[in-house]
Amino acid sequence: MIGIGINLSLNEDLAGRIGFPAASLEGQVDGNLAMARLADALYDALPAFEASGFSAFAERWNRLDVYAGKPVRILDGGTVRHEGIAAGVDDVGRLKLNTPQGAIVVMSGDVSLRGSAHDPVDPVC
Repeated sequence: MIGIGINLSLNEDLAGRIGFPAASLEGQVDGNLAMARLADALYDALPAFEASGFSAFAERWNRLDVYAGKPVRILDGGTVRHEGIAAGVDDVGRLKLNTPQGAIVVMSGDVSLRGSAHDPVDPVC
């Protein structure tokens, strides 16, 4: 199963409830064309994922990672669980984090990654 969320339209009320910067594609792209291109890309990528898992994509992810080398906080239910410098992901998709206590990996189904209070990261490229 794959879950993907894309903001084609983002009103002020929803933007305020999200609580962090979010992009909206409204007026910038044709929604149907965007979904067709996404479906095509998934059709091309899924065989590699089936054969090799996330490891087939880890290098590309790390090249494009906006958080790499930046101070970040790992939030779980609003509580800061870890702080450190983001160091990409490993071959199974776990976040690598360099903390004052040493290197760790973070894997969870419900964790938010944010720039630190001292160096906020704007994830919108």
